[in-house]
Amino acid sequence: MAALEDMHRPEDAYETKTFRPPPMRRGLEGELLQPVEAAEPVPEFMRERPSRSLGTPATIDVEMTASGVLLAARLGGWRRRVMALVGPERLSGDWWDAGPYSRDYYRVHFEGLGPAWVFRDARDGRFYLQGLFD
Repeated sequence: MAALEDMHRPEDAYETKTFRPPPMRRGLEGELLQPVEAAEPVPEFMRERPSRSLGTPATIDVEMTASGVLLAARLGGWRRRVMALVGPERLSGDWWDAGPYSRDYYRVHFEGLGPAWVFRDARDGRFYLQGLFD
């Protein structure tokens, strides 16, 4: 089971935890009460994270139009056309740390591969594969 973590870097925003359902409670008259749901719902953007995240992002070579639209990428030795693209989701932070980041994240559906999560690093301008969706 994945659990959300209080981290700004998306690839570190969750960790694997053992699932333990909350205990059932009894009310004043002995009836079973359902566990109380979390007060704050999970934001929509947090639900659109890949089910398989790479520990270390993999550099990918991309083809783009003159205006900067992503057309294709070389993944697994194959040229994969971009069938659909959502983004960017611009994230940056940890400027005070030794490893600050500034990235544009995209949800990309590659031909023959399916949906993937890629980002463009503002520091070096390169694209990286961060994860895959099931």
